[in-house]
Amino acid sequence: MKKVILLTMIILIMSVLCYGCNKSKMNEGSKFECPSEINKNLTDYITVNAKVTIPESAKDGTVQALEVKPHDFPSQKEKIQQLLGNNKYFYIEPGYIEWSSDYAMNVLNTIKSDPQYDDYNADLYLKDKNLAFMSQADAFNKVKSTLNKLNIEVSDRYVCYVMDYRIMEEQEDVKNAFGEEKKEEKKAQWTEDDNLYYFRIQRIYNDILIVGDEVFANSPNQNMLVMYNKGGIQKITIMDYYDITEKENEINLITVEDAIEKIKQKYDAVISEDKISITNIELCMKTINQDTNGGKAIIVPAWKFQITTKVEDPEIEPYSENVLINAETGKEIL
Repeated sequence: MKKVILLTMIILIMSVLCYGCNKSKMNEGSKFECPSEINKNLTDYITVNAKVTIPESAKDGTVQALEVKPHDFPSQKEKIQQLLGNNKYFYIEPGYIEWSSDYAMNVLNTIKSDPQYDDYNADLYLKDKNLAFMSQADAFNKVKSTLNKLNIEVSDRYVCYVMDYRIMEEQEDVKNAFGEEKKEEKKAQWTEDDNLYYFRIQRIYNDILIVGDEVFANSPNQNMLVMYNKGGIQKITIMDYYDITEKENEINLITVEDAIEKIKQKYDAVISEDKISITNIELCMKTINQDTNGGKAIIVPAWKFQITTKVEDPEIEPYSENVLINAETGKEIL
């Protein structure tokens, strides 16, 4: 009887060892590969000329599974008011905060950040310079320190608009819904004291971009918007902010080539002479709200494609959009 038990144990041990060897060989044979750049024609009207961004931690073809919960801003209302002060423009809900001074509203009338529209002027403020009251780096550190006190993680991946008062005075545009100028709402006078930095910050977790609901190509998921001048923070807008925890399992990713094939199938299904160009690809994590009140959400890995469409009609300008493919299931995220 003892010999039978011993033989059974030996067989079980050998089975486990063989399985481990086979799994190792299988993983070697199905090595996940991701080029840093892809340039090719998918069809006569679909091309790929794109840099591919994937974090080092995902280059083995897996990402850590995560779960998310909207950050509880309402419970921090008193703390927010202590840090920032009281303003009539103040609204919070789980995962969202809007706090703004009257002055910040004037600043918003001076900048148009979507290059797809004729009134785009944000490039006028993309200057690599420091304002007199404080360096750009020091201002960002002040912003980061304040947000950290609210348990908000702030990445160093951001765009900074250097808002010079002379340019703002020239660019101020206050109009109603009918395009008529509202002179009474224009700022009476602009001075050097109005200079500020306007930070638009992306959320990063484990080197992976976190994407919320805003997926338009020219509003690149900068879900933290902060204005800072010599008087301190003048505006904070934070959208789709979730507390993130790691689950025990990892998620296997489809390759970027598999995701590109899904894009090809999407546009192949449309009868059109439009020219489709994939100009940028990035692996990200996409949060998806699961109820209208924002109380429940999930987060999934996704391949994010920036796509420019040049329509057949020459009078219509090319336009850009982001298309997200679930990097686990291969389905488009709508």
